[in-house]
Amino acid sequence: MGQDGRTYYKYFLDGDKGEVVVTPKPLEEMTEQDFYDMPISLFDGMAGRIPQNLTVTFKDPQWAGQWFNKKAGSGARVGVARSLGFEPAKKEDLASYFAGLNDADGAVEQHDLVLMKIHKFKLYIKYAEWIQKAKTRGGINKYKEQAENAMPSGGRKGLVGHYHTPQALNEIQGLGKAPNEL
Repeated sequence: MGQDGRTYYKYFLDGDKGEVVVTPKPLEEMTEQDFYDMPISLFDGMAGRIPQNLTVTFKDPQWAGQWFNKKAGSGARVGVARSLGFEPAKKEDLASYFAGLNDADGAVEQHDLVLMKIHKFKLYIKYAEWIQKAKTRGGINKYKEQAENAMPSGGRKGLVGHYHTPQALNEIQGLGKAPNEL
């Protein structure tokens, strides 16, 4: 039931983990014109979510993964990742992954992206370091203040939002939930 009291029909594309579609009638009763008449929503309820073809789970729960653009800056992103302790992930490291991923070159890849893995201990130590730096610099409120002041007209309070995406709050890459505050 919608807030307006009408009955709506919810469908999952590509199984129960796929994209959700809500229609005013059962799909079998929908005409082509009914689809054209549906409102277009610019709001994506899954904004910031990793696409299904990039969702992976590691066999060993002590590893965390991150996708890096291997072509950006002639591979500079991958170089930075390696300097932080990331190493290439292979299919043999993964418990589940999209069938279209390949690791022919020694690392799991999807187009311009390469999957790198890091031991969670190393990752969390780095997070702790970055969180401590953020706290000493004033935390989220200081960053928001700087962003608002950088806007035209000398800053308009309340226009720079900060929120965690649904994926960040319920991380499926094995990192766990994001902290709500620094």
